[in-house]
Amino acid sequence: MPNDGYFDAVTTPPSRQDVTKKKRFLRNLLVTLLGANLAFAVVTGWSLYRSYQNHEAKAQAHAQRMAEIFERTLDLAAQKIDLTLHMAADAMQRETAGKGLDEKSMNSHLDALQSRVPELDAIRVCDADGVVILGQGVDKSKPVSWADRKPFIFHRDHPQEDVLLVQKPIKGRVSGKYAIPFTRRYNGPDGQFAGIIAATIDVAYLRKLVEGVDIGPNGMVLVRDQDYGLITRVPNLEGSPANQVGSKVVSDAALAAEASGKKSVLYQAPSGVDGVYRTVFMQRLDYVAFFVIVALASKDYLASGCEELYWTLAVALLFGAVTFAAWRRLRTTLDETSRLETEVQGHEARWRAAVDILGEGLWEWDMVTGEMPRSRTFDAALGYSEQDLPPTADAWVQLIHPEDLDRNAACLQSYLAGGPKYAIDMRVRAKDGSYRWIACRGAVVSRDAHGAPTRMSGMHTDITERLQQNEQFKLLAQVVANANDVVIITEAEPQDLPGPRIVFVNDAFERDTGYTREEAIGNTPRMLQGPKSDRAPLDRIRSALEKWQPVREEVLNYNKDGREVWSDLQIFP
Repeated sequence: MPNDGYFDAVTTPPSRQDVTKKKRFLRNLLVTLLGANLAFAVVTGWSLYRSYQNHEAKAQAHAQRMAEIFERTLDLAAQKIDLTLHMAADAMQRETAGKGLDEKSMNSHLDALQSRVPELDAIRVCDADGVVILGQGVDKSKPVSWADRKPFIFHRDHPQEDVLLVQKPIKGRVSGKYAIPFTRRYNGPDGQFAGIIAATIDVAYLRKLVEGVDIGPNGMVLVRDQDYGLITRVPNLEGSPANQVGSKVVSDAALAAEASGKKSVLYQAPSGVDGVYRTVFMQRLDYVAFFVIVALASKDYLASGCEELYWTLAVALLFGAVTFAAWRRLRTTLDETSRLETEVQGHEARWRAAVDILGEGLWEWDMVTGEMPRSRTFDAALGYSEQDLPPTADAWVQLIHPEDLDRNAACLQSYLAGGPKYAIDMRVRAKDGSYRWIACRGAVVSRDAHGAPTRMSGMHTDITERLQQNEQFKLLAQVVANANDVVIITEAEPQDLPGPRIVFVNDAFERDTGYTREEAIGNTPRMLQGPKSDRAPLDRIRSALEKWQPVREEVLNYNKDGREVWSDLQIFP
C-alpha cells in the first residue's frame, strides 16, 4: 500500500510544533516587554517633567495665597486703626469744644480705644504746635515735639485733605522703638487745625505676622514700604545691612517688579542677599502703601520632587527586573491564570452588579453565613458605628420599620423565585430614633452547584430628602392652583395658643386683608379673627387639623381696617 507521505505527515510529533510556537511567542513577548520598558521610560520622564511643573505651580499658588492672606490681615488692621483714629479725633473735638481738655479722661478714652485694637502699640495726640500732650508714655515734664515730622507738616498745611496718612517706620521719640505711624488731623471748635492723632504699629508686630507664614526652611517673607525700604523680614539676618529697617538691598528682578507698577508680580530669581534661587510673589497692599514679598526656595519645594525622582528611578529599575523575571516565568503563569479564571469571574460578576446599581451604600449579603458587610460611610450617615451595627443581615433587618418588614420579605422572596429585580423603598431607623426612607436594590451574584443563590450584592440609597421635596412640590402645586385667592401657609403645630405661625402669604392676602407680608409672617391666622368670629366653624377646623384632615368652612374674618369679611376657607394639612 503506497505511503505517499500521508502517514509521515500524520505521525509528525505535535510537541515539536508546540515548542516552536511557544518559542516564537516568547520572542514576541520579549520584544513587547522591551517596548514596554521603553514606553515606561518615556512615560516616566514625562511624568517627572509634569511633576516638576506641578511643584512649581503649587509653589507659585502657595506664595500668592500667603501674600494675599497677609494683605487682607494688614488691610483689615489698617481699617480698624483708621476707624479708631476717627473716634479719637471726634472725642478730641468734643473735649476742646466744651469746658476744656480733661487730660485724665481723654487718656482713659485713648487707652480704651487702644485696647479694642490689639495690633496697636500706642495712641498719642499732639497739639497745634506739635507738642505731644496725650497718650501712653507721655511725660509733660519732658516735652516731645512732632513739629518737624512729615505727617504733622502735611496735616497742618493741607486742611482741605482729611486723609489717613501711613508712613514708613520711624523711631518714636516717646517709645524709642521703630513703629509705623497712622495719623489723622483733628480740628478745634473754630474748625481750624488743632493737632494730629497718631496710632502706631510696632515693627515687631509685623514680624510676628510674617513669622506665621509657611515658607519652608529657606524661604523668605519681607514687608517693604512705599519706597521699597525694608520694614521687616523673616528670617532675621543678624549683622547684615540687608536686615536694617529701611534697607534697599534687593535683586535687579525685585527692582524691576517694583518698577512695573502692577499690583502683583510673580517672578523667579536668585536673592540679592544670599543668592538662593526662589519663586517670588510681590503684592502691593490696597489700604496701606506697602509691599509684601513671599519667596519660596526652589530647593525646598522641589525636595519632595527629588525624592519622587529617586523613587521613580527605583521603580523603573524594578519594573525592568520584574518584566524580565515575568518573561522567564511566563509558562507557569499561564497555568496559574487558568486556575484563577473562575475566581476572577466570580469577583467580576459581583462588582459588575455593584457598578450597575451605583449608589450611596454598597452591601453584600452572604446568604449562607448571614454576614452582610456594608459601606461604613452609609452606616455612619445613619449615626451607627461599627460597634453599634454589626455587619449581619439580622442586624440590618432589626432597623426596618415594622410596617415595611412584610413588604421587604415578600419583595425578596418574589425576586428569588424568579420575579423582577429586588427593589423596594422602605423606612430604616437611624441611631437617633428617626426613620429615613431608603431605596434598597440588589441582585444575586453567586449560586452554588445546584443553582441556589449564595450571595447577593446591592446598594442602599437615602431618598428621604427626595421624598420631602416631592411633598414640597405637591404643596407648591396646590398654592399655584389657588393663586388668585388668598393663600396662607402655616406651620402644622401647635393647635393650642398661640397657634401655628404663618410662614407664607401671597399677594392676594395683602390685597384683601390690608396686612403686609411682614406683618403676617410669624403671626398666626388668629390675627384675622374678631369679636363676631363664630367659634363653631373654628372648632371644626381645629378638630380636622388635629386628625390631619383637609377641611372647608366659612368664617367671619376682619381686615386690618376692621371691616368684616366672610371667608371661604379651604385648609390642607
